Amino acid sequence: MRMERNLCTDEFQKLIAYLIDKQTIRVENLISKASQVVNHNCDINFVELNSFGNLLLFRDKNLRLFVVDQTINQSASLLMEHCSYAQWVPDSDAVVAQNNTYGDMYVWYNPRNPDEVSNYQFF
Repeated sequence: MRMERNLCTDEFQKLIAYLIDKQTIRVENLISKASQVVNHNCDINFVELNSFGNLLLFRDKNLRLFVVDQTINQSASLLMEHCSYAQWVPDSDAVVAQNNTYGDMYVWYNPRNPDEVSNYQFF
């Protein structure tokens, strides 16, 4: 769950993202009761909102990592395959993820542009 203060209206919004079933995510505003649904064609095993509640990160059972921009109702954009670990960087829109094949670490400073990724190799 994420809490965010709207700087224009000075109101709080409480957002929660959860699985309705194995392939469907609901993002719900607990104050306004507005919600959005994200459908996927494969079972989902990880869901997380960024700290602002506008970007949704999820991974499916095939270890593919996706991001959805909730503000524009976009479809899910593939960030990477073979993802063993992923997390939002606290208080930012940046994503860190690890590839389970090579052990490389990837960082998206702007996950709205999936091709703009920094790759760090560990030996």
